[in-house]
Amino acid sequence: MNKINKAQNLYQTALEKANANEEKKEVAELLEKAYSLGSADAAYALGSWYFYGEYFQKNIEKAITMLLFASENGSSDASFELGVYYETKKDVINLTKAFYFYTKAALQGDSQSFYEVGRLYYYGIGCEENKKIAEIWLNKAKELGID
Repeated sequence: MNKINKAQNLYQTALEKANANEEKKEVAELLEKAYSLGSADAAYALGSWYFYGEYFQKNIEKAITMLLFASENGSSDASFELGVYYETKKDVINLTKAFYFYTKAALQGDSQSFYEVGRLYYYGIGCEENKKIAEIWLNKAKELGID
């Protein structure tokens, strides 16, 4: 079994255990092993836990590192969460980065991000205001069921 398949199997096992409400310690250990083997899904899960202080002590720096890894490896959820982070967290607001991560999440398939990109274009948040481009993104969001 190659490294990626092993990572995915570990992540799936962790997910099953989490869904069965098994001990978080065991779930965390499986996620950490999967992350060490390159699982973007495990990186997103761990990053979220560190970000919100669930199971692990809250550690924003570690969370961002894991969310960036997940985003770079295809996780639309991680990209979206980074967009929200850079748009809303007072101590690190960077609207250009927020725009970048929302756009990345949309291109990775996250429906809500189509709306967010349209909203940012509409108001010129983190990008140059462009109502025509905003309308394209907002219409796509509406097609995807996001109003």
